Amino acid sequence: AIAVEVIKRVCIERVCVESRHNYAPNTHLAVLVQVPHAAGLRVSLDARCDTKRDRDRLTLYTDALLQTEVAVLHGPCGASNWAPPPDFSSNTLVIVFESDASPGEWGFRLYIEALDSGGLAISVPHVMFESVAAYTQGLRGKQDIALQAEEREGAGDSALHIVFDHAGCSMDAAPPRTSA
Repeated sequence: AIAVEVIKRVCIERVCVESRHNYAPNTHLAVLVQVPHAAGLRVSLDARCDTKRDRDRLTLYTDALLQTEVAVLHGPCGASNWAPPPDFSSNTLVIVFESDASPGEWGFRLYIEALDSGGLAISVPHVMFESVAAYTQGLRGKQDIALQAEEREGAGDSALHIVFDHAGCSMDAAPPRTSA
């Protein structure tokens, strides 16, 4: 007898990372996103991104030591304040968001796409997320993260949401495995 088993594999085309809307006062977030099969990354931003100018900032880096800055984004919504960074040759993105003690604005929503060596968007089998030790040491404030497979009600109480968006992900059947 031969048994056939079909394994499902996830093909991730895009990941959405977003703050709470509106974000809470004293929010301090740092998350490292790593896409092992990517030669580069593309970051795009929601048109509603909105924070207090010069006080609440979203900073993007390509290294966990927070030394290679890609973008600093803040201020009211609009292309000049929230222009996406150019595509970059790294499979790592560190997202740092900090707010002051006053009530927050809408916040941010960004999308991350993996790129091949030619700069074309590709699907990847997995994406890894982790906290950034260089940032979180001795930190006070709100740092809570929700990792979700899909949008759901009641998820708005955490400071950061990471969503595998159905428009950007698919479940493909891998070739069947057989055993005798």
